[in-house]
Amino acid sequence: MYSEFEYQIMALALARKQEGESKQDEEAKWYAVEQTPEFREWAKAHALHERNKGIVAHLEGMIKSLAIALHAKGDFPGYMAMKIKNFSVMGYDPAVALEWCKTALPTALSFDKKAFEKVAATGQLPFVSVYQQPRAQIASNLEDYIPVGEPGAMTRIENILLIAAKVVETDTGDDEPVA
Repeated sequence: MYSEFEYQIMALALARKQEGESKQDEEAKWYAVEQTPEFREWAKAHALHERNKGIVAHLEGMIKSLAIALHAKGDFPGYMAMKIKNFSVMGYDPAVALEWCKTALPTALSFDKKAFEKVAATGQLPFVSVYQQPRAQIASNLEDYIPVGEPGAMTRIENILLIAAKVVETDTGDDEPVA
Protein backbone atom coordinates (compact mmCIF):
# COMPACT_ATOMS: atom_id res chain seq x y z
CA MET A 1 0.00 0.00 0.00
CA TYR A 2 1.31 3.42 -0.92
CA SER A 3 0.93 6.68 0.96
CA GLU A 4 -0.98 9.57 -0.63
CA PHE A 5 2.35 11.35 -1.11
CA GLU A 6 3.78 8.35 -2.98
CA TYR A 7 0.69 8.27 -5.21
CA GLN A 8 1.25 11.95 -5.99
CA ILE A 9 4.88 11.26 -6.97
CA MET A 10 3.76 8.34 -9.12
CA ALA A 11 1.14 10.52 -10.79
CA LEU A 12 3.77 13.16 -11.49
CA ALA A 13 6.08 10.51 -12.95
CA LEU A 14 3.33 9.31 -15.27
CA ALA A 15 2.31 12.87 -16.18
CA ARG A 16 5.92 13.72 -17.10
CA LYS A 17 6.16 10.58 -19.22
CA GLN A 18 2.91 11.45 -21.01
CA GLU A 19 4.06 15.05 -21.49
CA GLY A 20 7.33 13.85 -23.02
CA GLU A 21 5.52 11.47 -25.35
CA SER A 22 3.04 14.15 -26.42
CA LYS A 23 5.91 16.56 -27.06
CA GLN A 24 7.63 14.00 -29.31
CA ASP A 25 4.33 13.40 -31.12
CA GLU A 26 3.79 17.15 -31.53
CA GLU A 27 7.32 17.62 -32.90
CA ALA A 28 6.91 14.71 -35.31
CA LYS A 29 3.62 16.09 -36.58
CA TRP A 30 5.09 19.59 -36.90
CA TYR A 31 8.01 18.15 -38.90
CA ALA A 32 5.51 16.36 -41.14
CA VAL A 33 3.55 19.59 -41.62
CA GLU A 34 6.74 21.46 -42.51
CA GLN A 35 7.40 18.97 -45.31
CA THR A 36 4.09 19.60 -47.06
CA PRO A 37 3.82 21.81 -50.14
CA GLU A 38 1.13 23.85 -48.34
CA PHE A 39 3.50 24.67 -45.50
CA ARG A 40 6.26 25.66 -47.91
CA GLU A 41 3.79 27.94 -49.70
CA TRP A 42 2.72 29.43 -46.36
CA ALA A 43 6.37 29.91 -45.37
CA LYS A 44 7.04 31.79 -48.61
CA ALA A 45 3.94 33.95 -48.09
CA HIS A 46 4.92 34.58 -44.47
CA ALA A 47 8.48 35.55 -45.44
CA LEU A 48 7.14 37.90 -48.10
CA HIS A 49 4.73 39.45 -45.59
CA GLU A 50 7.53 39.95 -43.04
CA ARG A 51 9.72 41.51 -45.74
CA ASN A 52 6.92 43.85 -46.79
CA LYS A 53 6.23 44.83 -43.17
CA GLY A 54 9.90 45.76 -42.86
CA ILE A 55 9.78 47.82 -46.04
CA VAL A 56 6.65 49.64 -44.83
CA ALA A 57 8.23 50.41 -41.45
CA HIS A 58 11.41 51.66 -43.11
CA LEU A 59 9.54 53.89 -45.57
CA GLU A 60 7.25 55.26 -42.86
CA GLY A 61 10.25 56.19 -40.74
CA MET A 62 12.02 57.85 -43.68
CA ILE A 63 8.95 59.81 -44.75
CA LYS A 64 8.21 60.97 -41.20
CA SER A 65 11.81 62.13 -40.74
CA LEU A 66 11.74 63.98 -44.06
CA ALA A 67 8.39 65.61 -43.22
CA ILE A 68 9.72 66.80 -39.82
CA ALA A 69 12.86 68.18 -41.50
CA LEU A 70 10.76 70.00 -44.11
CA HIS A 71 8.43 71.32 -41.42
CA ALA A 72 11.37 72.65 -39.41
CA LYS A 73 12.50 74.62 -42.50
CA GLY A 74 8.95 75.82 -43.15
CA ASP A 75 8.89 73.93 -46.46
CA PHE A 76 6.34 71.22 -45.60
CA PRO A 77 3.61 71.62 -48.23
CA GLY A 78 0.94 69.61 -46.40
CA TYR A 79 -0.60 66.55 -47.98
CA MET A 80 -3.95 64.88 -47.46
CA ALA A 81 -2.13 61.70 -46.46
CA MET A 82 0.15 63.47 -43.99
CA LYS A 83 0.09 66.15 -41.38
CA ILE A 84 2.40 67.39 -38.70
CA LYS A 85 1.03 67.35 -35.15
CA ASN A 86 2.63 68.89 -32.10
CA PHE A 87 2.86 66.80 -28.96
CA SER A 88 3.88 67.94 -25.49
CA VAL A 89 7.18 66.35 -24.56
CA MET A 90 8.93 66.84 -21.23
CA GLY A 91 12.59 67.62 -20.91
CA TYR A 92 14.35 67.19 -17.56
CA ASP A 93 17.47 65.91 -15.91
CA PRO A 94 16.66 62.40 -14.61
CA ALA A 95 19.04 62.81 -11.64
CA VAL A 96 17.26 66.00 -10.53
CA ALA A 97 13.87 64.32 -11.02
CA LEU A 98 14.99 61.33 -8.94
CA GLU A 99 16.09 63.55 -6.05
CA TRP A 100 12.81 65.43 -6.17
CA CYS A 101 10.80 62.18 -6.17
CA LYS A 102 12.62 60.87 -3.10
CA THR A 103 10.95 63.52 -0.95
CA ALA A 104 7.97 64.81 -2.90
CA LEU A 105 6.69 61.73 -4.74
CA PRO A 106 8.24 58.49 -3.40
CA THR A 107 5.50 56.38 -5.03
CA ALA A 108 7.01 57.27 -8.42
CA LEU A 109 10.16 55.34 -7.59
CA SER A 110 10.40 51.68 -8.47
CA PHE A 111 12.59 49.11 -6.78
CA ASP A 112 15.01 47.02 -8.87
CA LYS A 113 15.07 43.89 -6.72
CA LYS A 114 17.64 42.07 -8.85
CA ALA A 115 20.15 44.92 -8.78
CA PHE A 116 19.61 45.51 -5.06
CA GLU A 117 20.05 41.84 -4.13
CA LYS A 118 23.26 41.65 -6.15
CA VAL A 119 24.72 44.40 -3.95
CA ALA A 120 23.10 43.03 -0.79
CA ALA A 121 24.70 39.61 -1.40
CA THR A 122 28.10 41.15 -0.61
CA GLY A 123 27.03 41.23 3.05
CA GLN A 124 27.90 44.90 3.45
CA LEU A 125 24.39 46.18 4.14
CA PRO A 126 23.63 45.99 7.89
CA PHE A 127 19.86 46.07 7.37
CA VAL A 128 19.87 42.94 5.20
CA SER A 129 19.69 39.51 6.76
CA VAL A 130 20.32 36.26 4.94
CA TYR A 131 18.30 33.25 5.99
CA GLN A 132 17.58 29.77 4.72
CA GLN A 133 14.25 29.09 3.07
CA PRO A 134 13.25 25.52 2.26
CA ARG A 135 12.11 24.87 -1.30
CA ALA A 136 11.04 21.54 -2.68
CA GLN A 137 12.92 20.20 -5.67
CA ILE A 138 11.69 17.19 -7.57
CA ALA A 139 14.02 14.89 -9.46
CA SER A 140 13.72 15.30 -13.21
CA ASN A 141 13.64 11.56 -13.90
CA LEU A 142 10.77 9.80 -12.12
CA GLU A 143 10.40 6.88 -14.55
CA ASP A 144 11.20 4.35 -11.80
CA TYR A 145 8.20 5.58 -9.80
CA ILE A 146 5.62 4.49 -12.37
CA PRO A 147 4.20 1.24 -11.00
CA VAL A 148 4.07 -1.62 -13.46
CA GLY A 149 1.54 -4.40 -13.07
CA GLU A 150 -0.36 -2.72 -10.22
CA PRO A 151 -3.85 -1.92 -11.51
CA GLY A 152 -5.07 -0.51 -8.18
CA ALA A 153 -2.17 1.94 -8.05
CA MET A 154 -2.67 2.93 -11.69
CA THR A 155 -6.37 3.62 -11.05
CA ARG A 156 -5.49 5.94 -8.16
CA ILE A 157 -2.77 7.63 -10.24
CA GLU A 158 -5.13 8.12 -13.20
CA ASN A 159 -7.69 9.71 -10.84
CA ILE A 160 -5.02 12.13 -9.62
CA LEU A 161 -4.18 12.98 -13.23
CA LEU A 162 -7.87 13.57 -14.06
CA ILE A 163 -8.21 15.95 -11.11
CA ALA A 164 -5.01 17.76 -12.13
CA ALA A 165 -6.29 18.08 -15.72
CA LYS A 166 -9.55 19.64 -14.48
CA VAL A 167 -7.60 22.11 -12.33
CA VAL A 168 -5.40 23.07 -15.30
CA GLU A 169 -8.41 23.50 -17.59
CA THR A 170 -10.20 25.80 -15.13
CA ASP A 171 -7.12 27.68 -13.91
CA THR A 172 -7.40 31.43 -14.52
CA GLY A 173 -3.68 31.99 -14.09
CA ASP A 174 -4.20 34.29 -11.10
CA ASP A 175 -2.42 32.06 -8.62
CA GLU A 176 1.20 32.66 -7.73
CA PRO A 177 3.45 29.70 -8.55
CA VAL A 178 4.82 27.73 -5.62
CA ALA A 179 8.59 28.17 -5.26
